[in-house]
Amino acid sequence: MIKKALLSAGLCLSALSATAASVDGQIHAVYDHTGSQIGSTVDHIRFTVDTAGTVKIDILSWESDPLSGAPIDLNGDGEITFLDTYIYLFRDDGSLDSSDYIAHNDDSDHTYGDGSIWSTDSYLEQNLAAGNYLLAIGAYALGLNEAMQRENQDTFYPLRCDITSTDCLQSATASEHGAYRVNFSQNVSVSGKIPEPAPLGLLGLAGIAGFALRGRRKP
Repeated sequence: MIKKALLSAGLCLSALSATAASVDGQIHAVYDHTGSQIGSTVDHIRFTVDTAGTVKIDILSWESDPLSGAPIDLNGDGEITFLDTYIYLFRDDGSLDSSDYIAHNDDSDHTYGDGSIWSTDSYLEQNLAAGNYLLAIGAYALGLNEAMQRENQDTFYPLRCDITSTDCLQSATASEHGAYRVNFSQNVSVSGKIPEPAPLGLLGLAGIAGFALRGRRKP
């Protein structure tokens, strides 16, 4: 499908309870002092499994129709900014390392239950014990160490498309941010986002170049 985008901000808890939780957030591009993108942010979201059993984590981000390329404002934020998401699930024992890793996902054919329109949105379904967990969310192709260190070094995502465009696959350009929504199953309660570490780059610098999506493929 496509490639990827390092530092983050703006997390909104749409629901916060032991029933289902929906979390809205943004992944941001990171730039060096020349205005060149050097990566993108990675969000860490803490949550608790209240009752042992199957936990479902479903991501909604991609906002261009896979057949026509037309933009679709799936999250209702009035703009078309999106990612090819990549997620990692960890146990949250207060000291994150590779031994806490549980599972990861890039694309999934099971993501459509939350309103997703393309399998570039990530999905996990795991049988988990009651306890504390951490979800890392970033852009493709996020590596395990990048997920833990919150330093995605790929520079393709986030993307933006004009909301009136007829074909995002041809007209999308690089964006300062890309929006996502995470939906958790009913046996989960969300604590919130872990604050960002000290920034490794500069956000919001001008000079983002345009390009078409078509032709960018995953290896």
